[in-house]
Parts: sequence; structure tokens; C-alpha cells
Amino acid sequence: KLVIFLLIIFVFGIALSPLYQFLNLYYKDIGSGNEFIGLVFFIQAMFEIPSFLLGVKLIRKNRPEKVILFSMLISMLRMVLYGFISDPVIAASLSPFHGITIALFLIGIVEYVQKQTPGHLRTTGQALIWAFHFGAGVALGNLLLGYLRDHGGILRAMHIHALIAAAVLVWAFWFFRPYRSSSL
Repeated sequence: KLVIFLLIIFVFGIALSPLYQFLNLYYKDIGSGNEFIGLVFFIQAMFEIPSFLLGVKLIRKNRPEKVILFSMLISMLRMVLYGFISDPVIAASLSPFHGITIALFLIGIVEYVQKQTPGHLRTTGQALIWAFHFGAGVALGNLLLGYLRDHGGILRAMHIHALIAAAVLVWAFWFFRPYRSSSL
């Protein structure tokens, strides 16, 4: 079960690479200057910190699976919208959602892995999150995104990565089906 979950977050790492590593290039491609890109990253960080605090409360009230699915949905929607937006100011309006993409996702996956891992292997479980998602997943996603950006442009690449995210969201929804309640 844990291996399947690690594969899910691995593929989701591929999907999310535009929101992690390439977002600055997206803004460059749609005409932003460096100062504006710095402002976007500042805005993202300002919403990321409170999202970590909010995430703790959400995990207490909901299962980690629900928080993970919610984060995956918002992340996918961000990429869909970025794929349509070529105005940097409008694109920057999506920056507050970065806290959901990063903080809530991390809190959810860490909590889920903690619950699935025997006590003496919890540190290993946490390390596997980083290896599968940020290490292998995002690295492979960067290769794919670089190719897609060079051959179809950043807006099209965002949509292709959003499609990958949508497929992973369906996979994760199916994977978590035993945990779902009627109100997901």
C-alpha cells in the first residue's frame, strides 16, 4: 500500500514540476521581468506559511487523504489556468494558492506516511517522500517540462502537466476510496 502511494506522489511530482521549478520561466515566457517574478515568489511564500498552520487544523478535522486530494485538485486547476493566462498580473493572482499546492500537500502526505509506516521506520518513510516526490518525480518532470516548453511553449506544457495531474488525481481518488466518506 505504501509503495503504491509513493508511486502516486512520484507521478504527481512529475505533474507539479511547473509549479515548483519552472514557474519563473513561465513568467519570463509571458513577459515578466525579474523584479515581478521576485514579487510573485514573495506572494507565494506569504501564503505558504499560514497554509502550514491551517493544514495542521485541517488534518485534525479531516483525514490526510482528503487534504491530499484537495491539494491535488487545486494544483491541477492552477496549471489549467496558467495554461490560459498570458498576462503576468492576472497570473500572479493565482499565487496565494501556492500554499495549498505546497503546504497542504506536504502536511497531508507526511501525515499519511506516518500512519502507514511502522514506528521504527518512520524516518525512512519520510525520506522516501522526498526521494519519490521531490527527487525522482520533480526531476523527471523537469526533463519533460523542458522538452514540452521547447517544442510547444509554456502554456501548452502547463496543460499537458495539468492532464498528468488530473490522471494522478483520479488514481489517488481511487486509491483512497476505502477512506472516503460521503462528503469529500
